[in-house]
Amino acid sequence: MKLPLKIILIIVLILILILGIYFFIQRFKETKPSLPVTPPPPKPPVTLPPEIQKLKKISQFPAFDFFIDRNLKKIFYLDLNGKIYEVANNGKDILVSDQTLNALNKTEISPEKNKILVAFGNPLKPQWRIFDFLDRFWRPLPENLFQVTWGENDNELIGLLITETGVPLVKIDLSQNPPEIKTILSDFRMKDIELIYSGNQQLIIVERPSKKYLSRSWKLNLKDKTIEEFLPAQLDLIIKKQKVDQKIFFLYVSLNEPLKILDSQLKEITSLNTLPSKCVFSENQIFCFIPQIEPLGQPIQNLIDEYLYRKAFTQDILRKIEFDPETLVIKNTETLQEELTNEPFDIVNPQYFDNALYFINRYDNFLYELKL
Repeated sequence: MKLPLKIILIIVLILILILGIYFFIQRFKETKPSLPVTPPPPKPPVTLPPEIQKLKKISQFPAFDFFIDRNLKKIFYLDLNGKIYEVANNGKDILVSDQTLNALNKTEISPEKNKILVAFGNPLKPQWRIFDFLDRFWRPLPENLFQVTWGENDNELIGLLITETGVPLVKIDLSQNPPEIKTILSDFRMKDIELIYSGNQQLIIVERPSKKYLSRSWKLNLKDKTIEEFLPAQLDLIIKKQKVDQKIFFLYVSLNEPLKILDSQLKEITSLNTLPSKCVFSENQIFCFIPQIEPLGQPIQNLIDEYLYRKAFTQDILRKIEFDPETLVIKNTETLQEELTNEPFDIVNPQYFDNALYFINRYDNFLYELKL
């Protein structure tokens, strides 16, 4: 039975209407302006490990040594050419002295921290100068001065003079103009040595370290001129003094032996596998940088000569040792930085100030700050 024509036409019209509505909707979708694309939210900043956030390079130039003015809260450093700079926060360090010194050997800060003693030139016959931070002026010392160290205060030096009649041990009074020289011993007869003034008119005399012969050490009383052995003779002996408030500590290391930290009576406080140049004291803490990986496959105390002549380098970690300031008994030992950064750090001459450590990295010779 065929559908009436009228019904067929209605069905066709409905289909046409449906198709028309469909195509109209599709066309609307195509012509509708697109909404602006919203950019993805910015990625959060990369959070560096705490040890990297706390560690930063603070000197504009490589440093030979540095000094902290604790009253002014300023840091000065001697660059590799002998110029002196003050560390600036903007990265452009302030030139304090433009005088250059060739072949720097060693430096020593004065007891009151206002002057630095600098040796330069031929290590076998060095020249000596003093820089005064108060007037920012270099002062020469006698040309025949062979070995010297600070004495009781900023105006006293103790050293050896080379003269036609011998090598006397002398005191030099810098408060006089010209400096007044007084003989302690008329002919000392020791040249290849280091002098360390330990206070209370006591002078420590140490033969330079060597693997070939035993280094001896003595304590000389400058008042009555008596002398006695300080430590037993040892190969590659290095002794360093540190003063905290009124307390004196000695750090020493020798071939195949760990670093030993002693009180003023030479009683051992603790021992560590590191070198004296990698440790510093605060009032009740010792901070030492410990070689994490043995250089050349050997403990660092077996490579003292190689280390001193820059034939061996270390990668250090930081260890903190807490002690009772009265009894000097060790209370706690803690490793603060398993690894300082991904970059190598061979740390020397650390100093503690205002809850931070400052030090020089032997790999690049720049000065760094590590907040604790």
